[in-house]
Parts: sequence; C-alpha cells; structure tokens
Amino acid sequence: MTLLQARDLVTTFHTAGGPVEAVRDVSFDLDAGETLALVGESGSGKSVTALSLLNMVRPPGRIERGEVLLDGRDLLKLGEAEMRTVRGGELSMIFQDPVSSLNPLLKVRAQLTEAVLAHRRMPRRAAEQRAVELMTRVGIPDPEARLSDHPLAFSGGMAQRVMIAMALAGEPKVIIADEPTTALDVTIQAQILELLAELNRENGTAVILITHNLGIVARLCQRVAVMYKGEIVEQGTTDEIFTAPRHTYTKELLAATPSLRRPRPPMPAPEKPEPLLEVRELTKSYRSRGRTLQAVAGVSFEVGRGETVGLVGESGCGKSTIAKLVLGIEEPTSGHISYGGSPVTGLRGAAQRAYNSRVQLVFQNPMSSLNPRMTVGQAIGEPLRVRGSDTSRVAELLELVGLPASAAGRYPHEFSGGQRQRIVIARALAVEPELIVCDEAVAALDVSLQAQIIALLRDLQARLGLSYLFIGHDLASVRDVSARMLVMYLGEIVESGPSDEVTATPLHPYAASLLSSVPEPDPQVERERERIVLRGEVPTPLDPPPGCRFHTRCPIGPLARPGRTICRTDKPPLLQVSPGRAAACHFPGELKEDSCAH
Repeated sequence: MTLLQARDLVTTFHTAGGPVEAVRDVSFDLDAGETLALVGESGSGKSVTALSLLNMVRPPGRIERGEVLLDGRDLLKLGEAEMRTVRGGELSMIFQDPVSSLNPLLKVRAQLTEAVLAHRRMPRRAAEQRAVELMTRVGIPDPEARLSDHPLAFSGGMAQRVMIAMALAGEPKVIIADEPTTALDVTIQAQILELLAELNRENGTAVILITHNLGIVARLCQRVAVMYKGEIVEQGTTDEIFTAPRHTYTKELLAATPSLRRPRPPMPAPEKPEPLLEVRELTKSYRSRGRTLQAVAGVSFEVGRGETVGLVGESGCGKSTIAKLVLGIEEPTSGHISYGGSPVTGLRGAAQRAYNSRVQLVFQNPMSSLNPRMTVGQAIGEPLRVRGSDTSRVAELLELVGLPASAAGRYPHEFSGGQRQRIVIARALAVEPELIVCDEAVAALDVSLQAQIIALLRDLQARLGLSYLFIGHDLASVRDVSARMLVMYLGEIVESGPSDEVTATPLHPYAASLLSSVPEPDPQVERERERIVLRGEVPTPLDPPPGCRFHTRCPIGPLARPGRTICRTDKPPLLQVSPGRAAACHFPGELKEDSCAH
C-alpha cells in the first residue's frame, strides 16, 4: 500500500546570483513497511528533498510547486499549526549530527518526555515512563539512569540512538533518516542499521534513507532513487540498480564505492623498504579529574620509505593521538620515536622546524584547515614564505594535485570539498615532505571524491616517492591505499600485517568484527553474509578492562565462553602468528569473517 507520494516537487533557492533549483520535478512513492534509499553526492538535492517533504524549507528557499501526499493528504497545503502535528507524529526526521540536534543544556529525560507529550495526550508521569520504554527500545543500557544525563555525556552512537528514540516518540508512519551513520564508526554504524531494520520489520515503519554509501543501501533498502543535480536520474529495486544500472552517474557511484571484494589497484610496495619512521613502545597519558587516561599504551610500528601504512580503529582508540605524537604536536609520556634513524622526541627550535618540513599532516576537514580570509595561492604560499622559498611554485603545486593555476586567486569557500582537500594536499607538498600523515583525510568526502583523492595520493607517491601513515575507520578505503595495516583498539595495536591478508583472514576477533561491519555494495552478499555485531560501546581509557582490553565485547571471549578466564586476567602480547602477521589474542585466527573478503 502506497503511504507517501512526492509528485513533481520543485524547490528553488533565490540567491543574489539568481535562482538555484535544488530540487527539480522529483517524484517517487513509498510503501508502508518499505525502506527507500535516496542516494547521491553532496549537493545533489537529497537533504533539500527531505526538508521539502516536511515543508521545512526556509528562505531564501521556497517550494515552488508539486505535491507531498501522506495517506492521500497534501502536506504542502496544510497550515503551520497542522503541519507541526504531522512532524514527529506521522513523519519524523533523524538528522546526521545527533549532538548538534539535541539541546546541550537540557537532560535527555526532559527532551524525550517533551517529544512524547507533543504528540500524545497523557499525564507527564506516563510520558516519562514512555521515555524509558523508548530508550529501552533503541538499545540504550540502563535507560532510567541515562535519561538523567545531558547529551554531551553520550557517545556518537548512543546520541544517535537518542535521536531515533525521539523520532519514534510520536509513533510515526514514516521516518526520514538523513545520513544517520556518516559520523559513526563501522561497528556502531552496524548497530544503528540493524536497529532501523528492526523498526522496519517489527513496527512496519516506512523509512527514507538518505545516504551516499551504496554499501548501506545494499544492506538495508528495498528500492533506490538516485539523485544528481536536483533530479532523480534513476529509480528501481535495489537488485535492479546494483546489477543493471542504466544511468552513467549510477554506474560511476557504484564504481567509486569501496569494496573489500574488489581487487586493489596496483600500488608501489617495496618488499623491504628502508625504515623511515620508527615508533617503539609509545605511550601517552593525560590527567583527567585526578585520574589517568592512557590514550596510547605501548604502541610499536614502522613506516618505510615509499610505503603506506594504514592505521584503523574506532573513535577514541588513540589513532589521532599517535598522529600528534609523530608530528611532535604532543610529547609522549614514554617510548621512542625516530625518523631516518635519528630521535625526534623533544626537538626544539630549528631542529623541530626541519623535522616538520619532512613530515606533514592532512586533516579530515579541509575547510577548518584553510584560512577563509586567505586566497588559495596565499595559503599554499605561506609555508614557502616561512622557509624563504620561491612562492612562484604555487602554480606548479596546484597543477601537481590536478587544479588549474588560476585557482590561486580564489578563496576556499569557492571550491567543493574534494577540491579543498586537493588544496590542503598541495600546501602539505609545498615544503617537500617525505612522510605525510593523513588523519581521516577522506572520511568527510562522498565516495566519488574519496576515490579521486585516494587515486591522487597513489599517483603522488609513485611520482614523488612519498610515504604515508593513513589513518581511518573505513577499512575498505584504508585497504585500497595501504600496503600494510595496523588495527588499533583502546590504545593498543591488536593486529598487524599486509592489508590484503588482514582483510581476507583476520586473526584478531576485533579485526574480524570490524570487517563484518563494513557493508558491501552488493545486495546478494548482504543478504547471505553472517555479521558479527558487537554489543556495547568501547570501554573508557580512564578505566580499561584488565587482561585483554577487548574481552568485554569479544564474541569468542568469556562473554560467549565463560571458561576463558585467561582473557580477563592475562594481557595478550602482540606476537607473530605467521610471517609478517601479528596479533594480540590468546586465540588468534579462531574467528574469521569469511564474507568480508575476496
């Protein structure tokens, strides 16, 4: 039964530069109990379509024409008072960033209770009890206690669960989920996707999932609508779209989506590269409210000349702290870092500046890395001026990263996200580094832009002999760019080895669970594969579990097999299991995610 219909929807933004049609004649149907994917890159019109369905477009935007029919009633003809009862009551929205969508000054109890009362007439005490039920429904442990917390006390995954609970408060017929897992780690993403699937199955709630990740679409959705420049360019069942795409843009999206099953492009991989960066028994601790937080706990690894080493793990595991330690932004509590055979810990003055010229950083968010008041040419030329070098190299650097020399006179806001990341890379190359630390350098980009930046990094490595420490949580992207991979959990490296081997036959159960959580852009694979869904959140580094730090979530540890008390009491060292492969596990190789690899 058709529940929601969009008919010839047109939304225009009237700007100083003239009208911009963000949504052009968009039409689709949504059946009860169905999950429809609305896919496309940033700027394609997905989110504006969602706001148009809710009649929430604000000036200078305006819905020019079209219909939004919910059970045959045109929502665009309703007054604002009537529409407020529809929003949340019949049609709910889950936004991308849950923390910014929740009021940081109010406890979750107050916000969730008000959401219930906004759509259901009942005593406040009953509404508070309903809030407890909703928190339980979305899988938040100890819901009564957590209702007394403020939003900032929740992790990203738990905050997103709160947002889903609020969306369910009015028992809506349709939920619009706008990139609900983009900012989440793959294991937490898997939990949220499973929760949405449960709501779909058990409550018959229809879902419109807005995303650019086709792996998620393959896992969750029955039908797909592909958007490009404000228009739906292709629609069909998920199987039709994935097996026989017709539109060129759909084919390009599918080709750009990272897959652990797809052969990795050829890349430079010297068999025994000369060590460039050496890290030995590195630790970093912070004092927090009289307690010690150990962000990095005894980490050792190397990056060779001309080599790319990937570092993967969930948020809070210590990846970015390692980046700061390597760059000299932070001082280690203990341990040793050397570069080219010379120690770099504690460098000062000219020695530190010389080291910084050899090791550069590319951040996740290019816009926050660039001064909005400086032209691109000024931003790239700044490190050249500091070194007293010739700033005429700006044009050469822009061309090196695939941008025209004319880009030098423009400002960062005039470029797309992918172009801005190219600019940041050009600035990093200005001082002729040997090693670039890429800290989630493609995480904020659409899949097509991710593919472009990864191809650029590979090309620069081949041409300039660069080394990379590539940090990320997307295992498919990290595998595509790295020769070797380090898997990190709660401050420790728990597995290391050649990237292809780690992703094909993981030795540590945490690595296997990470791989299981990566959605494959293939509906048949997603229907057939068995998943390892981790329960619970990463423990706090303020109070890490004794023994193996993973044992509180491990699918083959004492939770599943109570006799394995060794996991609770004895810390497993990172030991070689086979040539080039190491794992910190008492039972390495016992759990494999067979469906994650070739």
